[in-house]
Amino acid sequence: MHHPKLRNILVFLAIKGFGTNTEGFRAASLAFGILTIPLTGLVARRLTRSDVAALLAALFMAFDAIHIELSRQAIQEVYMPFFILLGIYLALRHQEKKNMVLLVLSGVMFGLGLASKWNVAVPLALTLMLLVYLCLKRAELSPFEKSAELLLYFAIFVVLPLTTYVLTYYPWLLHRGYDLGELLSSQKLMFNENLVHKGANPEMLLIQTIPRCSGFSVLSDLRTS
Repeated sequence: MHHPKLRNILVFLAIKGFGTNTEGFRAASLAFGILTIPLTGLVARRLTRSDVAALLAALFMAFDAIHIELSRQAIQEVYMPFFILLGIYLALRHQEKKNMVLLVLSGVMFGLGLASKWNVAVPLALTLMLLVYLCLKRAELSPFEKSAELLLYFAIFVVLPLTTYVLTYYPWLLHRGYDLGELLSSQKLMFNENLVHKGANPEMLLIQTIPRCSGFSVLSDLRTS
C-alpha cells in the first residue's frame, strides 16, 4: 500500500509474456536492471565528459551487489533508478540539442519514476532547479523569453509528471470502477503510511545480498562444507 502501482502493471505485463512463473515475475526487474547499467554510463558521460568516468560508473553499477539483488526481485526499487537516470539523460540531451521532444520524454520518464516510488521527486526537483538556473543565466534571453521558458519547465516537470502518474492508475479507475475521490484517498493513506514506514535495514540487506551476488558465495559454501 505504501508505494504507487506501476510495479503491478509491469509485473502483470511480464507475466502475460512469460507466464505465471519465476521468469514472469522477474522479467521486468531483470530488463530494467540490465538497462540501468549502460544508462548509468551515459549519464556519467554527459556530466563529466569523460569516457573513463562513464565506463567506471557503468562497471560499478554492474557489480553492485544490491543492484544485482534488486534486479532479481519483482519490486519497484529497480525501476526507480532506471526512470531517474533516463529522465536526467533526456534533460541533458535537450540542453545540447534543444529538442523539445527530448524534454517532454524526460518529463514522462520522471512521471513513471514517481509512479514507481515517490523518492523520484527529489532528483526531479533537482533537475528542474538545474534547468531553471541555466535558463536564468542566459544573458541573450529577454525577460519575456525567460518567463516563457520557465513556464514551459513548470509544465513539463510538474504538470506532465503528475499527469503521467495519474494515468498509471488507469486500470483501477476505468476497469475496476474507482473514482478520483478514492484515488485521492489512497494517496493520502499512502502518504500517512510513508510517514511511519521504516523499510528494510540497509546493512542487513547488504549482508544478505553479498553472498548471493558475488564471489563471496564460494567462500560461504567453503565455510559450511
